[in-house]
Amino acid sequence: MLVGVTRIGALRQHVAKGFVVVDGHLPATGRRGTVFNQGGGERVAGKPALWYAEPAPRWLGSPAARAEWAGAIAADLAETVAAAHVSLLPASVAAEVDGRQVVGPPGDDRHVIEVASAVEQEVLCNLLREHVPLLIALTGRADPEGSGTGGSHRLGMSRQHVATRYLASASTTHLARVEAELRRTDGVAQLERMDVHPATLPDGTPAVVLRCIDAAASVSTTTAWALLVAAFGLRARRLVRDGRRLRNLPQQILEENRARAVARGLRARLTVEEPAARGEQPKLVECSARDLLRTLIVDTLSVELDNLGATPQELFPIAAALDLPQLGLSGCVSDDTLLRGWARQHRSGFAAIAGNVLLDAAPGGPCLAAANQIAPGRTHLVLGEWAAIVAARKGAEPPRRPSAGRGPAQQSGRDRPPRQRSEPRGRSGQRGGGQHQRPHKGEQS
Repeated sequence: MLVGVTRIGALRQHVAKGFVVVDGHLPATGRRGTVFNQGGGERVAGKPALWYAEPAPRWLGSPAARAEWAGAIAADLAETVAAAHVSLLPASVAAEVDGRQVVGPPGDDRHVIEVASAVEQEVLCNLLREHVPLLIALTGRADPEGSGTGGSHRLGMSRQHVATRYLASASTTHLARVEAELRRTDGVAQLERMDVHPATLPDGTPAVVLRCIDAAASVSTTTAWALLVAAFGLRARRLVRDGRRLRNLPQQILEENRARAVARGLRARLTVEEPAARGEQPKLVECSARDLLRTLIVDTLSVELDNLGATPQELFPIAAALDLPQLGLSGCVSDDTLLRGWARQHRSGFAAIAGNVLLDAAPGGPCLAAANQIAPGRTHLVLGEWAAIVAARKGAEPPRRPSAGRGPAQQSGRDRPPRQRSEPRGRSGQRGGGQHQRPHKGEQS
């Protein structure tokens, strides 16, 4: 007899989309309600300034809701910029505007996700803390005037970001003590400077703020990052429902991984714990960030992405970064890669091209359009594989590439990392969060 139904669904998300305005000022609110505000620092006449577009908080639990949300941001931004007669550029992009070279300052897409309780807030903060290096590797953007070799130029130069520390509790009763202890032992004066930190919204709702994601070059890519953040939110809620919390991974390892991701992006090799037999200390091995990210999505987040109704088109900015290089489509792996190529081909009209890329809200965005044009067969193959990944809980076996998507315990032969590091000095915190379980059939979002 059915006595109850448990539904695990997404709560509202707040996203501040970073972009650059050249020679001008925007009104406080767009026609569709999007709030526009300027980033930190003084505005200097004649120099590009960082701005943020903040739509109203929304539930992004379905493809239709995400498409409507992304389309509203792009439309409101386009109409507002046209009315203000200013030039628009993605952050971290250099272009020629009115005969002079303009370099857009780096910025971020600030993601805030609401949670249902202080316990969920704690678990989500600690869950994101473990995966901040992978998020930086995936979303980081290089110096606009540099070689574009990967990593995050913004985080590499920032003095306002510190690696996230483990939160033993996020309840209002204990948070002041936690902050005082972190200030005493780790020198973290303010939780708000961490890449991930708990917050309380003006209406009293607990939330988690994610500050380590660079401003995407297109609205479509921002939507893909928001979808990934929502999947982490559902994962945290599932852990809380099952009465599980996350243990405290060694801070030194996470900070080393973060530094590598900031410097090299998806080309970085990150240190992870190799699963060990019960009673034995786990060994540390180095794996490719690209392989670890694919494993995270396939083995952990695919269930949540399915609950969110994620389509392979929406996920294409992630799939492109992971799969296109080995399919011979390196020129389409990211919006930035496309922009660098177009900058060389269309120097005089590149500013308009970059502005159109920023306003592209279609699922998959410029990367999917370019890949479809260059190699439609290979692009269709990638979309089919990612459809199977998301549908894995329905019985489809997610595809496994020979050189990608495998964790350290699954690698062998040529793919196994050659280096091993010493055993960790110690493990502390609560147990129970190191293993992930798929839900039983019948659970719904």
